Amino acid sequence: MQVDLHVLKTVCKNILLTSFVVCTCVAGDLLLRYKWVVDRDYCRAIVDSATHGAVALLSWLIVQNVDFLKQRHLAESMLCGVLGSVIDIDHFLLARSFQLKVCVL
Repeated sequence: MQVDLHVLKTVCKNILLTSFVVCTCVAGDLLLRYKWVVDRDYCRAIVDSATHGAVALLSWLIVQNVDFLKQRHLAESMLCGVLGSVIDIDHFLLARSFQLKVCVL
């Protein structure tokens, strides 16, 4: 039985990217346990948004079976990361305020 090299590369790339997603989630959760992050609303917001953005970017890389050498794939992944970062905009809309202290409670 012969294994296709392309299939093997794709599986390995997906395993690696999935591991990065898990590590990103764990790192984001661990950062939110530090007192200096918890005590500062802007730090919590930055960590939360950065975690969402990184998970979105990495997830899109997996879904698209991305070729890292193609600009289009990287642009799509970056866009997905940006959209993932702003996903918490609903907190501001529901609070009807752009004050960070009101929105992160």
